[in-house]
Amino acid sequence: MKTNNQKNVFSILLLTFSIIIFSSCEKDTCNGDKSVFYSIDLDSTRFTTKQLVVYFSTDVNKQLPINYFTDNQINSAVNDPYGKSWQNNFADIDSVVFATSPKDPFHITSLVVYLKRNNFSTVSNKNVGFHFRFPDRIKYMACKHPGGPDSYDLDLSFIISTFPNDSIQTSSFEWNQKFHAGPY
Repeated sequence: MKTNNQKNVFSILLLTFSIIIFSSCEKDTCNGDKSVFYSIDLDSTRFTTKQLVVYFSTDVNKQLPINYFTDNQINSAVNDPYGKSWQNNFADIDSVVFATSPKDPFHITSLVVYLKRNNFSTVSNKNVGFHFRFPDRIKYMACKHPGGPDSYDLDLSFIISTFPNDSIQTSSFEWNQKFHAGPY
């Protein structure tokens, strides 16, 4: 025969367990489409007096507002999100601009990276890589998800070849994105 104390402990455990199970069943409405970018193309590069400017065209997830992109972090990382050694050219960056276009003023259509020209002034082939971290979407869309803050990583890598006549050539452009679910 069970005592009242045993029944109370059992009831409390059952209630606690039920709360945990049902609260963790919250549906994730932020990440049905985990993509931040659908495509990124390296369009062109040019030297200015103080910078090497790299232009990318982008096709982004249209559910994400402009300020989602401007609130990203450029991380100086040792390893990429896949665990491979990552040489992030964090020190080469002067600034980064996510921009709209007159044809589509409500969505990001390009990324412009301004690099310090002095770091590319000699004739060379330089591997260049950048690691961006985008924040949880919950602050930028009408959505919800269980657990802690999610994040989205974007890695860009390419080779910049510079020549004596100030001409520039880019090659081996690659981009990858990865979704990181927050802790439960």
